[in-house]
Amino acid sequence: EYKSYLRAKMSMNEGYLALGMVLSFPISLLYGSRHLKIYSARPIVKDMYFFTTGIGLLLLTFGMSSLHALSCTIFSYLFFRVVGISEVTCLTALLVTLCHLLYGYVTQSGVTYTVTWTLIQCQMMLKVCGYFFDLYDANVKYPKGFFAYLAYTCFPSTIFVGPVFSYDLYTSLTRTSKEPVSSEYAAKRFTSGIFYLAIFYFLKIFWSAETLLSEGFLEQSFFVKVVFWTFWSKWLITKYCGVWLVAEAATSLTGLGQEEDGTFPEITNIDIKKFETSLTIQDELSSFNMQMHLWVKKHIYKRCRVFNNQLLSRVISLLFLYLWHGIYFGFFNLFLVEGLGSTAEMMLSRHISIRRLTHYIPKPVLFPFLYILKNSCVGYGLCGFALRTFARCHVFYSSVYYVYHWLLLGIILAGWLLGGRPRIDKES
Repeated sequence: EYKSYLRAKMSMNEGYLALGMVLSFPISLLYGSRHLKIYSARPIVKDMYFFTTGIGLLLLTFGMSSLHALSCTIFSYLFFRVVGISEVTCLTALLVTLCHLLYGYVTQSGVTYTVTWTLIQCQMMLKVCGYFFDLYDANVKYPKGFFAYLAYTCFPSTIFVGPVFSYDLYTSLTRTSKEPVSSEYAAKRFTSGIFYLAIFYFLKIFWSAETLLSEGFLEQSFFVKVVFWTFWSKWLITKYCGVWLVAEAATSLTGLGQEEDGTFPEITNIDIKKFETSLTIQDELSSFNMQMHLWVKKHIYKRCRVFNNQLLSRVISLLFLYLWHGIYFGFFNLFLVEGLGSTAEMMLSRHISIRRLTHYIPKPVLFPFLYILKNSCVGYGLCGFALRTFARCHVFYSSVYYVYHWLLLGIILAGWLLGGRPRIDKES
């Protein structure tokens, strides 16, 4: 009975989440309406519009449990208002909000993914901490504009899955009276998102995380398993690509972050072309969930410069990403594989490049091989992300001999022995 209740609760929560994301579109369209002309109103009116509609979506989708994220947002502001903004207080706020999120993971998460208030806490945490880190960088001692701060953190189309953006970008929207002209861009991102989601929900009829643990899979040959998990993981990631694109479409309708050429670089969360055609792990990682990665680069990685150690900075950044996503072994394993994979690529790049390989291997042969190899490696980590617990992950990884763990560690060890530590690219 409990399992039946849990499945019903999951379906209900996912339904409310979908409803919330759909309702963000009319909210954005009303903001840009030529009849209401909210976009030309005073900043306080815009703040009120975004705050009230954002709160409405939170209460509709998560009910009173959304107070977890809201209370964290409000108490953070009051904390800085009382003690002021400094390096110590910013670090304290980061740790406290992260601990609050981890508390949610411990009390709300299950073996399979469930939609809970931790989803919005993820986004709230990034906005809150980013807001105060930016004020610290600007030498501002105390926060101001409480209502604008609340509207920023509760921006309707981004409260569920992002994209995360800066407070300065939000105020640039509320201080302008320019009419949003982004319907073509939004339509392209929306249709792309629906396409990804259609693929995911169609194949969901046949596939799930349990497929990787089924006897039918475990009895297959090693080669068949590699081929299957490569395709299976591509299916899994389509869900995230879809929701990011849909949220980005709704956000762009407000004109937030729009450049003169009609692009939205500061809210673009996935580079579809690069994501689907990249030949290296690093290129793929830099092409999706882009705003989250930029946030980590700005507020975590670069602040680790005090250690004067790029490798340590990367480890801390990956550790933060792991904790931000959850506390399961599968999440840790995903970022471990990504870290090992990108490091192994850097090691290999010291001795050979793709351009040099094209002199010996024809492109029609080399590029498909590298593409499949990259997807296989990234997908290997994503399988653990879906399986979550160590026991479930071990069943899968032991059936394929932990192949990429050993292969990537072997490449890194050989690279250290032959040519020293890797040269870490700053942009990566």
